[in-house]
Amino acid sequence: GVVMNGMRIEAIMDRLADNVSFDMLSRVLVDVQLDSSKIMDDLLSGYQRSLLNMIFLGDALNRSKFCVILAEGMQPRLPARHYVDGAEYELELKQVLGTIFISDDI
Repeated sequence: GVVMNGMRIEAIMDRLADNVSFDMLSRVLVDVQLDSSKIMDDLLSGYQRSLLNMIFLGDALNRSKFCVILAEGMQPRLPARHYVDGAEYELELKQVLGTIFISDDI
């Protein structure tokens, strides 16, 4: 089966949702990834927990997860090539997205 969780970020530390940096967002995402396994473990029955441990060879708490990030916009708004030039913006995006192989303007 599949379990999907969702959250809406209204603020991180002293920044409201319309002014959150990628650095802050990446820290929250790491915490959510780690804590979601603990939360799910509390909701599972013993039988479900044993099945997960069997499938993931005893490492069910570290199973693969995927994040989907939706945003109304991104500042500064630049052509896509500026976000993959090895400079500041690409480094910030990498914290959240991982390695960026290609970018195109939409």
